[in-house]
Amino acid sequence: MEINEVVQLLLYFLMVGSSANFLQEAYKGILKRYHLWLTYHWIKNWRKKDRYKRQILKPLGLCVYCQGTWITIITYPMLFKADLWYLLSLGGTWLSIKLISSLKDLK
Repeated sequence: MEINEVVQLLLYFLMVGSSANFLQEAYKGILKRYHLWLTYHWIKNWRKKDRYKRQILKPLGLCVYCQGTWITIITYPMLFKADLWYLLSLGGTWLSIKLISSLKDLK
């Protein structure tokens, strides 16, 4: 892997991490009704037998890491070829979300 490919990959990680954190912040503001709707369904399906409904709610917006993972799964093949780095990009995305979240908490 060449140096410019590594730089592109690192920038991609920061882009996905920033996108996931931006969406989480948007859920506190302009998309608050959507987030409340997801939370309502999360609580409503707490003890029911059809818990599979709850499993889809996290990637839809209740978990920043789950949402970042799905952003990576969808956008990585569009920008890069699918290879071994595709699997490693999920870890890089997680690290970038963790880094951005910790920087956000410093203020």
